Amino acid sequence: MWRLGGAFALGAGFGATASLSNSGASQLAVVVSLLLGAGWAWAGLAVTSGWLAGPPHRAALAGAVSLLAATTAYYALDSVLRDEPFGLYQQELHRWWLASALCGPLLGVVGAYVQRPGARGLLAALTVPAGALVQMVVYPPGAGNLIVTPEMRVAQAIVLAASGLVAVAALVRFFAQRR
Repeated sequence: MWRLGGAFALGAGFGATASLSNSGASQLAVVVSLLLGAGWAWAGLAVTSGWLAGPPHRAALAGAVSLLAATTAYYALDSVLRDEPFGLYQQELHRWWLASALCGPLLGVVGAYVQRPGARGLLAALTVPAGALVQMVVYPPGAGNLIVTPEMRVAQAIVLAASGLVAVAALVRFFAQRR
């Protein structure tokens, strides 16, 4: 049961940090906001929760719990920081709760498979880095803005470097296991 509590705490912390970073004005806060506002980061939260939870049945629940907690914490803190009624966020919150309930278990199970040997483990380990790389190509930080800021470039560089490193580590582990 402590693993579900950990998934809840990890999710709540992630959501609160994402909300806080949106309200910051420093360059660091903007970069963190760009990183934590990305879909791949939220998927990574569920995968990490699943990895920490262990077997697939626990991982599925942990993935959903972490995303539900993150979404709730995000909107609850946004309500406080913006001095707006929490009810104002209900429609958006319900939409993201549904997405969390549908995608969280699948991503949690991916996390359960990350440390497994073979092709399944490799594919699971590459899920988040591949998603991040795709997002950087299809919808990079600040997409749609007329001006590309230095913070957008830093966030993109961080994602590309981290995704590349994680992918290389997964491939090295895969080939080392095959020997």
